[in-house]
Amino acid sequence: RQDERPTLLRHLRDEQLSTRIGATEALGAHLDEPGVLPALVAVMQDPQPDLRAAALSALGDRKAKAPADARRDDSADTAALVAAMDDPASMVRKTAAAAAGAFDCSRARKALAAMLDDKDKAVQLAACASLGELKAKEGVEELQTLRTSDDRQLKTAALEALQAIGELSTVEALLEKLKGGNVSTDELQAIARSKDRRALPALIAELKGPRRIMAAYSLAEFGDREAVGPLIEI
Repeated sequence: RQDERPTLLRHLRDEQLSTRIGATEALGAHLDEPGVLPALVAVMQDPQPDLRAAALSALGDRKAKAPADARRDDSADTAALVAAMDDPASMVRKTAAAAAGAFDCSRARKALAAMLDDKDKAVQLAACASLGELKAKEGVEELQTLRTSDDRQLKTAALEALQAIGELSTVEALLEKLKGGNVSTDELQAIARSKDRRALPALIAELKGPRRIMAAYSLAEFGDREAVGPLIEI
């Protein structure tokens, strides 16, 4: 691995865009080696959005060992990340939101919370996921607003982030997903296993919708008398 670094750094100046992108992405595995972090931060000034996105992915590589002075409120990589959150290219903003999950510092968490108002849904979804990954209390207020969204994906992402942060219990998040979010088969079974009677009205209502089969199995597992009549009717 050590011998790759000089070659990859040279490739950052290659004429071929694909070569520069490949080298940028590969440098994520060398974050803690001399010269790599400044080089990736410098790539963030490139006019090509694909390159800027590749640099962000490398800076936010979860498997990489980052230098001790990186991913801090006052570090150059955090400054580049936060600047990228206002990038004109939505793909760069989305990558920045995803990469931010590796930056457990106040500056990144606060900037992530602001991204929940982004005009691009993919950016909002990535920001939700990273806020949940960081268990960032800074995003709770914005996530509470987003959980009321009419968009099923956004509502679900906000609820899952709030659950990860600790603002909602597993059952509370699942119950609210039943009112307009996306619920998986495993989650419906988890609701049934919880035996929480607050879920019964929502599960019974699901018998009239596209998830009626899953709901029926969950109600059967729930084993509550209130569900017998509705189950017979279907």
